[in-house]
Formats: sequence, C-alpha cells, structure tokens
Amino acid sequence: MKKKIIVPLMLGLFSFATISSIYAKEKVKVKKEVRQDEKSLLWKVSGNGLKAPSYVFGTIHIICQDDYFWTPVMDAALKDAQKVCLEMKMDDPGLQMKVAGGLMNMNGKKLNEYFTESEYKNLENYFKEKVAMLPVSALPMMKPVFVYTLMSTNMFSCENTKSYETEIMEKAKGDDKEILGLESAEEQLGFLTSMNEDSVVMTIKKMMTINPEANDSINHQFVEMINAYKAQDLNGITKSLEMQSGAYMDKEVLLVNRNKNWISKMKEMMKKDKVFFAVGAAHLVGDNGVLNLLRKAGYTVEAVK
Repeated sequence: MKKKIIVPLMLGLFSFATISSIYAKEKVKVKKEVRQDEKSLLWKVSGNGLKAPSYVFGTIHIICQDDYFWTPVMDAALKDAQKVCLEMKMDDPGLQMKVAGGLMNMNGKKLNEYFTESEYKNLENYFKEKVAMLPVSALPMMKPVFVYTLMSTNMFSCENTKSYETEIMEKAKGDDKEILGLESAEEQLGFLTSMNEDSVVMTIKKMMTINPEANDSINHQFVEMINAYKAQDLNGITKSLEMQSGAYMDKEVLLVNRNKNWISKMKEMMKKDKVFFAVGAAHLVGDNGVLNLLRKAGYTVEAVK
C-alpha cells in the first residue's frame, strides 16, 4: 500500500461513515442553519476585530478524479490567504508513519481473532478480489477500523481518485504558504479508535455479505452526496447525516466536539494572518457546525460564489 494515500484514507473515513447509514438503527435529525439560497463550499469570515478576512472551505476528502472541481473563485481565495490550515498539518514529514503506526494493532491481538475461521477466510478473499491496494499478508496486524476504511473505498466506481486536502496543500506549497493543522495525528487517530470496535467488526461482516439491493442503496446514497457536493449544496450533504448510526460513529465525538475545539484555534490564527481553512464539508453545517459557531462567536460569515 502506498504510504501517500494513508492520510487521505483516514480523513476519508469520516466521509464514509456518514454514507454507511444503510446500517443505521435510528435517525438523528440535524438542524439546518445554512439558508437554502446559500449554496457554496467557500465562506468568508470577517469582522469581530479581524484586520482582514479569512476563508473556510468544505472539502470531501476523497473523490473520483472526474468529479473533482476547483473554481476560479476558490483559487482566488486560496491565493489571497497568507496561510493554509487543514484538519492536520499534512506536510509534516513524520505524519504518514504516525498514521500508519496508529492504524496497526500493537496490543498483540490479530485481526483474525475478531472473526470465525470461515469469516476471516471470506475477508481474505474479499481483499484479494476488491482491495488491490493492500496485500492480504498485511491484514493480521490491522485494526478493524482501518479494514473498514479500506473496504469503504469500494463505493468509488472509478479507478482514479483525488484528495482535496492533498490538492490544496500542493497549491499552497507552490505559493510558499505555510501549512497549519487544527489537530495532531494522535488526536485524529484517537477519534477513529473511539468508534465501537464490536460494531465496526459487525459492519465489516455485513459489507462482505451485502446483498445487491443494499449495495444499490449505498451506491445511490453515495452518488447523491457527490452530486450535492458538486452543486455546493451543504444542506444536501447534511441529509446524509440524518440516518446516522450511533452504534459505531459517535457524532458528538467525530463532529460536534471537534468543531467546538477548532473555533478557539481558528480565532487565534485569524488574528495574526489571513487563513484558508479547509475541513470536511460535514463540519460546516448545523447548529454546532463551524459556520454557525463562528457566527455565534461574533464573526460575519458570508458565502463566496
């Protein structure tokens, strides 16, 4: 497995988890604070003592290459900013090793111990047939949440994918802009490993044996999310959160608490520089979304089109 794709895959888990609602047991309603006519992925943050505006951009961590888009307005905002801030400082030379190590089971428990003998054999066959990026020999040391992440990539019907974070980072480095991070690798890994392990294993088992009708439903949900993203419709993306399973994805931990933690860090960064923040689009919407929390903190937040 190529190391350079490990971090986008880990970031992508948060997107994949919102789409895996086919396994949900209950609906969780999400308040929609973004006006219907404000369809934008890019938002300007000003006022509240800021000397110059900063920007917040909603990403989708992994997307098919043909669906990837980047507008002149987005490019102008990125160029206008003095620094770029992602969820993690992705140009950290030690990041890939930290993430790779954090996704391996170091407590001595092997992956096959989570499954019956026949189930694990099915899992090996699944990876041989559908997850070509990883040799089966690497499976034993993997944490279930990493296995789930890799299996989730099968919802992509394309061979070539792109990462918004990687693309933005490369553009920023080309302009000699400093890359910042809202969280450390250890923090993000902590969020992933907080997912209920038994429920993750159960989901892996279901994904191996999913019937065609359920598979069509997942594909439909994923296509809907991609279409909403391409339409820059944050409310459309939010709909994928309305049937979220509390069994293995804790929305409070993976979204709400992180959003609240980010605001104080964003305040300090924006005081000093014009910053282009790029975080998962699911973090932007809702009463406890980044956009609304910034408004509550006294800033003016406006869609940039």
